[in-house]
Amino acid sequence: MSDKTNDSGGAQQRGARSPDSDKHLPFFKLIDACREGGCPICATLRSDEAGYFDSLLYEKVNNRHFRAKFNLGGGFCGYHAKYLEGLHDALAVVLLYRQILRYELDAEPIQNSKSCPACDYLLEKERQVTSVLWKYINDPEFIDAFQQTGGLCLPHYRRLKREHLTLPGWFTKFNREQFEKLFKDSNDYVDACNFTLEGSRADPEIHEAKVYQQLVEKLYGFIGLSPHITARGNKRGAERPRTKRGAPGGKKAGGGRAKGAGSRGGFLRSLLRPLSRG
Repeated sequence: MSDKTNDSGGAQQRGARSPDSDKHLPFFKLIDACREGGCPICATLRSDEAGYFDSLLYEKVNNRHFRAKFNLGGGFCGYHAKYLEGLHDALAVVLLYRQILRYELDAEPIQNSKSCPACDYLLEKERQVTSVLWKYINDPEFIDAFQQTGGLCLPHYRRLKREHLTLPGWFTKFNREQFEKLFKDSNDYVDACNFTLEGSRADPEIHEAKVYQQLVEKLYGFIGLSPHITARGNKRGAERPRTKRGAPGGKKAGGGRAKGAGSRGGFLRSLLRPLSRG
């Protein structure tokens, strides 16, 4: 694995401290998310997403000022509109979306936000929880909790690596081990489904309940922040990746391609190369 690491493991490094005195609610929320077993950042975002819609249904949907701003802004992206629909509050959906239909029929111009409000909220929450994880990445309590998870999903590992470049050795090692374990479980499941192996194959039911779900979750992470479209045709305005020089879109300031741009699967290939050779 080519990632740069701090081989001192639990040693402190700048930007990754572990002060006991200023632990606060976001830290303990992250610890609780680790108990869910998967990527703790994704688990936190799922909780935040549920909380956002709880607040929407119980506090905001009856607020005319909120609805007016929501309607003129184009509503939610398709993903979060379906999320709202899945909560089975028919009156809330109709109250929020009937005026959007009227605006579309009357060709009313969009006047407010050009992005999905739920996505905007979750983008900020993602920034916050990622910051908390980095702040306490060498904290013993966090290390113990994180090592009970399946590691970060690939998108959040990439984000942390992109933002901080050098990660603690223990953290890189543990995440790689989780990828390797999932790769092995995937191979075991394929072998279990290979009837030509006859008696030497394992029972596919041992793996089939989870491995396909774990693969998707590991490779895609929390999907509520993908670039979606609002009801009136606006893109959410997803953050564009920046190079080390700060040029957006994976290009150098001079116009050439940044090193590594265009090889989005390169990290995963590097991660799994020792296994694929076997």
